[in-house]
Amino acid sequence: MKAAIVCLLFVIAAISTVNAGHVVDLTAPQWDEVVGNANYSLVKFFAPWCGHCKTLAPEFEKLAELIADDKNIVVADFDCTKEENKELPKKYDVRGFPTLILFKKGEVKYTYNGQRTAEAIKGWLNKKTTSAISTFKTLQEVKDFVAKNTKDAANVLVGYFSSADSEARKEFSKASENPEVDDFVFAELIGDEHKEDDKEDHVVLHRHFDTKPLLTKIYDKIVNFAHLEGYPLVQEISQAYQRYSKAGLPVGILFTDPSKDNKDALSQLEQVAKDFKGKISFAEADGVKYAGYAKSIGLGETLPTFAVSDMKSNRNYLPKEGSSFSVDDATTLLKGVLSGEIKPHLKTQPVPETNDAPVKVVVGSTFDELVIDSDADVLLEFYAEWCGHCKSFAPKYDELAEKLSHVKNLVIAKIDGSENDTPIEVEGFPTIKFFPAGKKTQPVSYEGERSVDALVKFLKDNAVASKKELNEENDEL
Repeated sequence: MKAAIVCLLFVIAAISTVNAGHVVDLTAPQWDEVVGNANYSLVKFFAPWCGHCKTLAPEFEKLAELIADDKNIVVADFDCTKEENKELPKKYDVRGFPTLILFKKGEVKYTYNGQRTAEAIKGWLNKKTTSAISTFKTLQEVKDFVAKNTKDAANVLVGYFSSADSEARKEFSKASENPEVDDFVFAELIGDEHKEDDKEDHVVLHRHFDTKPLLTKIYDKIVNFAHLEGYPLVQEISQAYQRYSKAGLPVGILFTDPSKDNKDALSQLEQVAKDFKGKISFAEADGVKYAGYAKSIGLGETLPTFAVSDMKSNRNYLPKEGSSFSVDDATTLLKGVLSGEIKPHLKTQPVPETNDAPVKVVVGSTFDELVIDSDADVLLEFYAEWCGHCKSFAPKYDELAEKLSHVKNLVIAKIDGSENDTPIEVEGFPTIKFFPAGKKTQPVSYEGERSVDALVKFLKDNAVASKKELNEENDEL
């Protein structure tokens, strides 16, 4: 009985912490007490060294403040690098950081893949913890609902239907369950008497960034309609990164100078964006804050400047050297990218004169030759010279390569991911990818411990060309 009371008090304390505007610092020993007992728990699985986790942290704190009055939901951080926490993420198939999972009474319900802003996550939570569609009885109730949600930076899709059994409403309901529109809030009004000017069934999109509502009657394309019209033509890069990455379109990025007024440049970018809507996504980035990113794709230090990044192929396209941002130059670059006339910029270090150390060195210009076109299994570490974790890991990686140097058809290699372009997208350093022979387009990510023994076991489990030799020498390895 005493244990049950302590458990209950802990859960109450955790929820009270969230309601005070703070994220619960959760550990594995507390998991069942908090996540198992709370109605809903949104858990952020993270690693302290992860740059994307650091960017999300203030938004996650803000989220806890926004839903402080909702005693239904616990918002928690889970540090996957703590020794006591290392096993639990495997249970929930956490493969990268940050990963946001919504639990209901301890059971996994949904994984969040939307925009990493407090407002977007809040809208998603509202949908996932309540009915997908809010049904109203009067037009005024709908107007109040739209006003409240757009004020909270959410977009609202409202369906006006003559009957609950209409085909239009069935498609609307189906769309509301689609994870592709988790950023949107759904509402409906049923009955002809509620319709104003348009008496036919229809769906209206209300956007928080534009007072003009948009209407559609193409009910089986509601998701496409929302994606095409439901976001600003130009968004700040950190807010739109996840969505743009998922969309798979090239992204035109304007790097601005925060010390200057960029209204004219952003206005020109909006003009360009209208001409390429549906073909290219567009983003604005602080050229000082994202100077490292600009450099990584091949740009210089002049601001403002414009480039195109294809996140799907991890290729980047640059303007003519010395040119500044303008509508004409941006249009020329974008047309060239879409037509294939402009070739991607390949950032690469020089090919090393010798490459006979146990750990082979790969650069941008030799990636295809040494990794993709090779008949051997290839284990490749993406690192950066400035990365402290990479420096700590280097001796172990050298030891691994030395230990397995006699294994034929196995290459242990490394590439400076901050200085060389490859088609492989990495979100942090070090990142280790295994390219098995015959399956080079399907690399396997290594997410285990950074130890020689763990890496050897991983190679034995995933090797193709070198599998027989690795497993024959089981005792030695």
